[in-house]
Amino acid sequence: ISYILPDMNKLKSCHTFKRDYISLATYYRLFIPELIPNEDRIIYMDCDVIARASLNELYNKEFNNNLVLGVIDVAVKPHSKRLNLEKYINAGVLLMNCQGMREENSVEKIVDWIANNQAKIECHDQDIINAVFEGRIGYIEKEFNTQAILDNESMFKDVENPVLIHFISPKKPWTFYKPMNYTKWAKEYFEALKGTPWEDFIEYHKRKIMWYLPLRLFYPTGNAKAIFEQIFSVRNSSDRKYKIIRILGFKFQKKRVKQISE
Repeated sequence: ISYILPDMNKLKSCHTFKRDYISLATYYRLFIPELIPNEDRIIYMDCDVIARASLNELYNKEFNNNLVLGVIDVAVKPHSKRLNLEKYINAGVLLMNCQGMREENSVEKIVDWIANNQAKIECHDQDIINAVFEGRIGYIEKEFNTQAILDNESMFKDVENPVLIHFISPKKPWTFYKPMNYTKWAKEYFEALKGTPWEDFIEYHKRKIMWYLPLRLFYPTGNAKAIFEQIFSVRNSSDRKYKIIRILGFKFQKKRVKQISE
């Protein structure tokens, strides 16, 4: 494991949303070709991804003049429409053509695009990757970034045997935003922890389950859940610009506050 410190000055035009679970560190991946100058190709993965098989097939894929390879995002339609793009990938798993990106001064193009397109950025670095590399992105099989929301197991129903499972949204296997989130893929996350330096977290998680047991037992499901969410619920809009708050059947929108790096 190598620890690399990015130049934070290059992130001065970047933003995150106040009280969001995504931090400014999400932009670091944009500078990988510069931060790791001796590698020609690199697999990037978010920290909420588990690998279930060898990554050799992904690593050895042909770029065919593309600078980035990725999997279509589950919300491709609203995101591509918002940015006026033909397609839109999820940036949680990428195969990066670092040699090609360095030859084409991609980092400089990225910094310029961020500075000139602040109003367009809603999904952080993911928007930037899709916009800057439009026409130079290769689309690969869903098995290499099977995007899972814990309520539904997987957003890709046609993928039976994922290589990489990506836990999108704030609902992670190790959190309790919603009770009863211990699904098939979440169990595999805890299996992956065994034998690692973080194995002790499994026992901590079991204790946490007991703390939340009363809530887990009485949390509404089915029709009761639908009624409960009419009484009170909070969620992000699809474009992440607003918090949608529902109270006693009435719906309100609150604009999310952006925080610009100083």
